[in-house]
Amino acid sequence: MVNMVVHDVDRAARPSLPQRWWNHITLCCVKVPSGSAEAPTTNGSPPYRLIQELLELYPSRSAVPHDVWRRLIAGTREALDVLIYAGTFLFEQHQLGDVVREKARDGVRFRILLGDETATAVRLRAKEEGTAGGLEGRIQLHRRYLRGVLGLPGVEVRTHGTTLYNSLFRFDQDLLVNGHAYGAVAGQSPVLHLRRVPGGLFISRKEE
Repeated sequence: MVNMVVHDVDRAARPSLPQRWWNHITLCCVKVPSGSAEAPTTNGSPPYRLIQELLELYPSRSAVPHDVWRRLIAGTREALDVLIYAGTFLFEQHQLGDVVREKARDGVRFRILLGDETATAVRLRAKEEGTAGGLEGRIQLHRRYLRGVLGLPGVEVRTHGTTLYNSLFRFDQDLLVNGHAYGAVAGQSPVLHLRRVPGGLFISRKEE
């Protein structure tokens, strides 16, 4: 098992993120295994290497360029997984129903988890973001949009009633994590763009 630690890194080694974010985050690094080539250190601490699985940090989901979503969706060849409450933008801006139908024919596997509008956690989330009744209605509408893809090979559409701290969007080796800030709608909350790397935090269930 990889020993994960938090360690500050040299400014020059950091990915290109807006400077203002470096006042608030540290990067996850991996301890260099014994017997491997060790990275030089200047303070006598154990050697570390930067895991560059964090590609970008966006201040809000609305700040993620439309082309990033389009490229990730179009480039998916194996699996596309979504964990959301409603995810209205996926249906209105990216025609998720049509995407599922077209890519399922090419063998792409889909797992889509929508919120259960009758669940306590979903109703509480709607109340916290000031959209009581609205979130539940959007979920019902999106389930209707997805009726046409139910039963297609490799397509799973289910509901959940869990408390979501993050919405997750996985496109093969890429993962967009949309945090849920208290009292704010998901579109106004930050998004991390991660890409799978050996020893990183983004791992599949099989690897767990």
